[in-house]
Amino acid sequence: MSTSTGNLSAIPRYDPATANQVKTSNTGIGSTAQEIQNNFMKMLVTQMQNQNPLNPMDNAQFASQLAQMSQLQGIESMRASIDSFVKQVSSSRLLDQSALVGREVLAAGPLVNWTGDSPVNFAVNADAGLSNALIRIKTADGRIVDEIALGGVGSDIQALTWDGVDSAGKTVAPGTYRVTVEGLTFDGKTAAGNVLTGGTVLSVQRSSNGVEVRLNDGRIVNDTQIMQIGAKQAELASGA
Repeated sequence: MSTSTGNLSAIPRYDPATANQVKTSNTGIGSTAQEIQNNFMKMLVTQMQNQNPLNPMDNAQFASQLAQMSQLQGIESMRASIDSFVKQVSSSRLLDQSALVGREVLAAGPLVNWTGDSPVNFAVNADAGLSNALIRIKTADGRIVDEIALGGVGSDIQALTWDGVDSAGKTVAPGTYRVTVEGLTFDGKTAAGNVLTGGTVLSVQRSSNGVEVRLNDGRIVNDTQIMQIGAKQAELASGA
C-alpha cells in the first residue's frame, strides 16, 4: 500500500546562510530628506528584526548607521537652503535690472547695420590684454570687406566708427555686417576680443542662465554682457 506524504516539496527549507539577509528592492532611497529618513528607518528596522539573535548587531555599527542617516539629512537640508538662497538672489537681480528698461546700453553683439549714409558706431574691449589687434568687417556670407589695425586692446572700452568704405576705398552696399576683433595674448596665442554694439532695453526676464535682457534690435543678452549703461530714450528726447 502506498503512503501519501502530501506536497512536502512546496514547504520552504530553512537556510541559515540566507535567513538573516535583509531583503532589498529596486526602488531608490528617496529624493527628499523626509523620504530618505523614512526609507532608512524601514531598512534599519528590517535589519534588526532579521538579525541573528545569537549574534546581534554591534552597538557601534548601529550608532554608525544612525550617524549616516543624520549626515544625509544635513546634506539634504543644506541643499534646500542653497536652492532657496539662489532663488532669492535671482529675484533680487531681476528687480534690480528692471531699472534698465528704456535705457541705452552697450552689450555684446557682433552685428552692425550700415544704412548707406550714417557711420556705424560700435566698441571693442578684451577680457585679457591683446596686442596687434585687428578688426575685420565681414558680409553675411563671411567675405571680409575691411580690416582695421587697432594695436592694443584691453578691458577698457574703445569706441569706434566705420564709414561703410571697404579696403579698396569703395562704399559698400547698405546691409548688416559682422564685426570681429582678434589679437595676440601675452604668450603669443591668437584670441578674440569683445565687440559691443548699442541698443535700447525693452525688457528683462529670468532664465536658467540668470537674468536676460531683451534689446530693441532683437538681441537677448545676459545682464553680465552689458558693459555700459546710458540715459533713457525719454531723457535723450527731452535733452535732460
